[in-house]
Parts: sequence; structure tokens; C-alpha cells
Amino acid sequence: MRRTRFGLYKFFLLLCLTAGTFGCATSYRKVLVSVIDSNTRQPVAKATVSASYPAKSSLFRLFNPSPRSVTDVRGEAMLKVVCERTFGPLFDVVVANEQYDQHLGYSESSNEWMNRPKEFIPTKPDIILEVTSRMDEKRAQEGLEAKDKSDDLAAEKLFRESPDF
Repeated sequence: MRRTRFGLYKFFLLLCLTAGTFGCATSYRKVLVSVIDSNTRQPVAKATVSASYPAKSSLFRLFNPSPRSVTDVRGEAMLKVVCERTFGPLFDVVVANEQYDQHLGYSESSNEWMNRPKEFIPTKPDIILEVTSRMDEKRAQEGLEAKDKSDDLAAEKLFRESPDF
């Protein structure tokens, strides 16, 4: 009888420790993410934002799936994110519509949101993600190439007109 109790106690202790590792005892915080156009600085509606934990184990990610949300007309979305200080989440955005087909990448937060109470609902964005379109990128690239060509022509002209320079 005594061995059974001790065995059950060990089993219960192991179960509690395991559950905490997998996320059952994990604390969450609400994070407000804003998505804006990198050129116009205007909000982007209907963008899918997510948080991921690439540095965490597969088992952790299994029990703590990546939260996802879609931005509203103000370009904001609320995510319920695991409050993990060591390897915190990375925030990402995906916009697939006729105007935006590319994003600038992910953003790491300042992690101030981790220090607030669980019940707190933010009113100002914690994370701001910028998006751009391939057309804007192509125009910018063409502008850089035209400037490089102009600089090369100016340098060649200067070299011809004053070889000592």
C-alpha cells in the first residue's frame, strides 16, 4: 500500500512537470499587431498575422500552436501569445491580394507586453509589421539601376574630359 502511494506520488509529480513543459501551465498575453503599407503608412486590412516559436521544441509547438488572426479595417489584429521570455515568439504577416503580394519579413517585439497582467487588453499596437508589393519593389529596383547607369555615364564622361582626374 505504501509503495503504491509513493509510486502514484512520483507519477503525479512527473505528470505535473511534463504538463508545465508542454504548455498546459503556460501563461498567455494578448498582443495587438498592426500591419501597415511601407510606402503610404496606411493600415492594411485582411492581412493574416501569426506568431511562431521556431527556437522551441516540436513538442512545445505541438501543444502551443501558432496563433493566427486577420487584420480589421484599421489594420489591427489581436493574438493570444505564449509568454515565453527565453525564446519568445517571432511575428509574421502574410498578405495575398491584388495589391500586396510580398511582405518585408518578421518583426521581433520589445517584449514589454510580457510584463503586463494576463487580463490586460492593449489599445495601442505592440507590434507593427510593414508590407510592400512586388510592383513597388520592382520600381525601386529599376530606379536604382537607372541611377547606377547614370553614375557610370557621368564617371565615364568625367574620365574622358579630364583624364588626370
